[in-house]
Amino acid sequence: MSRVVFSETEEYLIEVQEICGEFHLHCLVYKWNKSVLKALYQELALVKLMALNLGHKKMYSVSPNPKFCELLCGRSIGTHNECEVMVWELS
Repeated sequence: MSRVVFSETEEYLIEVQEICGEFHLHCLVYKWNKSVLKALYQELALVKLMALNLGHKKMYSVSPNPKFCELLCGRSIGTHNECEVMVWELS
C-alpha cells in the first residue's frame, strides 16, 4: 500500500502506510510549539484507533529524532540507516 495522507496542516503532515503487513506512521513537523504537540497527541490517538480497526497490534516509524517519538509515547527498538526504529504497542 502506498502512503495515505491521514492529516495535513500548515504545521504538520501525517501519513500512514501498510508495509509487509505492518502499520507505519510517517510524520513531518514544519512548525513546533505546544499547540502543535497537543494536536499531534490527538491525531496520534486517531491513527492508533485506525491501526487497531485494521487489525494491527503495533505501529512503527523510523525517525531521525527519537525524542520526538518518545514524546508521543513511542519506544525505540533499534536503528536503521542512522535513524531510530520506533514502535507503539496498540491496545
